Amino acid sequence: SGGKRARNDDIEESATPSANKAMCAEVYHSVDECKIEAKLAVSKSITTHNLLQVVKPRRRTIANKAKGISASVAESLEAYIDSSLLNTSGTTDLDLERVCRFCAPHDKNVIRFSKELEMYAATGALFGFIFEQIRFKAGNVNDLNNIISNFKQNDFTVSDGNTDVRIDKALRIGFDGLGELKDEDAETKGSRADIVETETYMDIFAVIEAKVDNQVNDKDGADSEIVTDNKQRVDATMQLYLCTHTIYLRQHARRFVWGFTVCGSVFQVCLFTHDVIVRSNGIDVATKRGRKYLVELFTNMSFCDKDQLGYDPTIYFNKTSGQWQMYVFENGKVRRCAINNVTFAADSVFGRHTRCFHCKTISESDSGEESKDVLVKDTWADQKRDLNENEDASNEATLLRTISEGFRHVGSLAGKYSDLWAGGIVQITGSDSNVSDDSTDYIFAALDQDVREKIPNRVHKRLAMEPVGEPLRIAKVVDETIIAVADAMEAYMAAWVDHGIMHRDISTSNILIRRDQQTGTFLNGALIDFDCAITINRDEPSTDQRPNMTGTVPFMSINCLAASSNSNIRSSCVPRTILDDWESALYVLCWLGTFGINYHDSAAVKRKVSGTDLEISKWQTDSPGDIASDKMCYLSSRQIFSYNILSCFYEPPQLESSSSEPSRAASVSYKPLKRLVESMRMTLFKNPNLSKLGRGTLLNLVEEDFFDDLSDNSSADIPETCWDAHVDPNDRNPFSRRAQVADKIGNALLDVMVKARSKARDRMQAYSAHCE
Repeated sequence: SGGKRARNDDIEESATPSANKAMCAEVYHSVDECKIEAKLAVSKSITTHNLLQVVKPRRRTIANKAKGISASVAESLEAYIDSSLLNTSGTTDLDLERVCRFCAPHDKNVIRFSKELEMYAATGALFGFIFEQIRFKAGNVNDLNNIISNFKQNDFTVSDGNTDVRIDKALRIGFDGLGELKDEDAETKGSRADIVETETYMDIFAVIEAKVDNQVNDKDGADSEIVTDNKQRVDATMQLYLCTHTIYLRQHARRFVWGFTVCGSVFQVCLFTHDVIVRSNGIDVATKRGRKYLVELFTNMSFCDKDQLGYDPTIYFNKTSGQWQMYVFENGKVRRCAINNVTFAADSVFGRHTRCFHCKTISESDSGEESKDVLVKDTWADQKRDLNENEDASNEATLLRTISEGFRHVGSLAGKYSDLWAGGIVQITGSDSNVSDDSTDYIFAALDQDVREKIPNRVHKRLAMEPVGEPLRIAKVVDETIIAVADAMEAYMAAWVDHGIMHRDISTSNILIRRDQQTGTFLNGALIDFDCAITINRDEPSTDQRPNMTGTVPFMSINCLAASSNSNIRSSCVPRTILDDWESALYVLCWLGTFGINYHDSAAVKRKVSGTDLEISKWQTDSPGDIASDKMCYLSSRQIFSYNILSCFYEPPQLESSSSEPSRAASVSYKPLKRLVESMRMTLFKNPNLSKLGRGTLLNLVEEDFFDDLSDNSSADIPETCWDAHVDPNDRNPFSRRAQVADKIGNALLDVMVKARSKARDRMQAYSAHCE
């Protein structure tokens, strides 16, 4: 992800942890190093001094105190190093010896370390001395906002990780869920560096990756503009990337992540944001200036606000109620929710970092409101710096308010769309009492403007909405899947017809299943996640209708995939219409048909992991242009579609167990889903109400009417009853012709879905009556 929201990750986690770990490892380790280099490009504009400003305390009095303590700690560190030269007792201080090897001047020709394990211990000793001195110089640990300390372990794997990546070293912040150090912990934990016994990503503040490199010299040190990336530094950054992914996945209140690489004696500070990796210059601890920078960084981190370390202070632990809670902001008002559970975690290093929480609203005593269940969506959305939120045609909160107000009294749509309760830009109150909109610009507010403008701007938004549902891929029977998708597309068409809102990201993630909270009875499906949606003025062509890579890659239409830079497919010039989203709905059903409607079905999980030879699997791994070409071929005829897609549909084994088992979904045939998918394909690509010029995918070589399509078709050859009779007969691109009658085809597709939904409900009622 990045820029526009083009996601090529699998949407759901598998039920089997080991299977999920295998899939994740394959995806993460396939990250192209050149992509990481692209994310690092902005680093050439960031100096170590710039990066120190990100964590500089906001209150002047605190900043001055930190400055004084930093200078004092730096002096103590120099005295500590010098003490090795004065040691005549014959005793050996192992930590001192390690620090001195680390910090020995380059002109001493010291071979610092021959093994990485030696570097772990030396890094721990150096950092531990600095942390201990900061606490000592502060006088009272409760005066520090953040108590930084080492993990005790070196070179370890983490129990809650989803890959087997080993961590060289890690740091933690010594506060509890509320974000403050407990008083009882201050006495027992505040004076020691190596205090942490746990090994979880939940506790990690920053990861340190070390590589042996004894070729470093002063020109790569703290006085240089930027260190030269060699293999060791690239490898270390890749390791940080993998660990950062899991930190985002496990820490639901993390806005950005810090990390450190060390090669030889040179440290680099890395800050992983939503679109770039910001790195400092080389901080060479073999030089006095480098050590001063390192001390200043950790001192600032100890006194700064927690949001400057990447944490979200608007998600907090309420000790009185014993609940995790969060604030939701709207038009100057602040509302509160209690978090029941996390339904969707941030599963990427770059991009929107979308998270979803099942919450209970907290009613204020004088409001008279009843508490209700809501789904809170937390995301970092693209926003141009010169664009007012209210002027943004793609602002999700504005779109949801429009939908909510328009559909609130339409009974047939009840529970089928996102009804906004509250929402807006997250606001952070700093220790200086200033209230600011949370954004990338706010994170980097201390940087020079010309540097800040090179980092893409994102705005932190939080929306609380109804209904609360379950993921589409926990359907119990195929008919639930059919009904849920039909309901979602009914809401989609209503939003389009009544308000000109085009969703642009129909995917398995964005359709929910609703059940009765008491009985668990299936109710309906719902369309959510309008953060890629836009409002289209049908009377005025808009650049927003140009095809682009907005959406989720496996489910993107041929037209949108063909808009990628590596594709020369003719249809890429066709305006984006509702047919692109209907085509995405078709692919969603194909995906579920192939890999199973329920990811708790162990047989379906096994098929997902081992099914890399399936044609549909390429929709997740191939380039956009290749995926577009494949889809054009598959959809060109019934025979090809049946052979490559329908024949690969999952057919679960019949179970002898009772219908009360959670896996009863495996006992239902996928044949109704096959029939629906084929009907949708015919309506979209082979609609008999279109002329022959309006049918097909331009790959008609094996179709029986191919030679007819090659005949000279003039306007006289197109019957006036055809929907595309008014379209220029010289336009022989079927995608273009269909786009000009998109509403008619969209209504026809909705009719297909409604009929399939009716039959599915009848089957479910018949089964229910049979069970009774």
